[in-house]
Amino acid sequence: MRQDERKFGNATSDRGSVNVPSGKSGGSSNIKNSDANKINVSRTSQHIPSGNNTKAENSYNKGNTATVKCNIPAAIVCVVMLLFISAEFLLKADVLKTQNPYVVLVIIQFLVFILPCAFFSATKNSKTNAELSTYNLRLFSPKLFGLILSALSVMLFGTMLLKYLGYILFGFVNSTTVIYESHNALALIASTVLVPAVVEEILIRGIVFTEYEKKAGALGAIIGSSFLFALIHFDLKDFLSYLFAGIILATVLHVTRSLLATITVHLLNNTICLFTDTFLKRVSKESISSFFVIFLLTVLLLLALFAMFEALEWVCSAKADSIANGNGRKTNILTSRLIPQNIKILSLLSSIFTAPSFIIALAIYFVRVLFLN
Repeated sequence: MRQDERKFGNATSDRGSVNVPSGKSGGSSNIKNSDANKINVSRTSQHIPSGNNTKAENSYNKGNTATVKCNIPAAIVCVVMLLFISAEFLLKADVLKTQNPYVVLVIIQFLVFILPCAFFSATKNSKTNAELSTYNLRLFSPKLFGLILSALSVMLFGTMLLKYLGYILFGFVNSTTVIYESHNALALIASTVLVPAVVEEILIRGIVFTEYEKKAGALGAIIGSSFLFALIHFDLKDFLSYLFAGIILATVLHVTRSLLATITVHLLNNTICLFTDTFLKRVSKESISSFFVIFLLTVLLLLALFAMFEALEWVCSAKADSIANGNGRKTNILTSRLIPQNIKILSLLSSIFTAPSFIIALAIYFVRVLFLN
């Protein structure tokens, strides 16, 4: 055995080349062992990644599935919340005392909401500003009126139901009646209907939703922007109604891709709620059966939801057909952009609610509603 091994070793050491058929009849080419090894290594490296490459790919995939940074949207809202609390202190200290405080309120709302938005836009590059302008104030198609009206009905009846339940559980406040009696209607409408609808939509749906959508998809944008929309109102009793309204408005934006559509829904809802809030408070004091009111609002909400789902199906089908005419393939726009690829829903929610800026926004909210009222 040892002699055979020595002979085999000598034979392999003496031969410096290997005969390989050249592909031509009767021909051959000599390739050195080292060159052959290099060829084999290069061929196998195309199919089998090295250990370092595998670790890099694993870390990349892990980053896609586990880490989504969503700090910017909530950070902007934190700035707005702090500015709003500061303005409240100035009003309570009579620093901004005037005969008509609602004129001052209009100015404060513009400063508190628009200045952070303008500063954020100024600090971003042209590419980001182009992304933010995706939801511009272009006129939406008249074909979307059905969706807008049905979404308005859902938002109206849903918030009425939640507010009525809040009035029953937590009582009511007569501040709206005092407003009607002591201030002119124009200042009231401007400060509680028109201006909030515009500035809140520019902040929440124009910037916050857009930033969330880039990182966490449309589903993360709908959830995150709706929670932040509820937080900026500093109303613990009506938190669920604001959250519900935020979800409806964000859904309208996702489908229509028009900020003007959400401003329209928000504006009409604020106008109607200016009267329905007082009506609900009066109803809650009367001897009318609470069960009857809740049943009636629930039925109206279900009918409005049915109409909204029908409108959503029609809009998605129409847009899918238009996309198919361009590339020959139908796409459901309502679900195609909901969640980014390789992102799990739990990781998505965790990235939103565990972001440091979102936790700070929650802290500001609870400090304001529990200790600074």
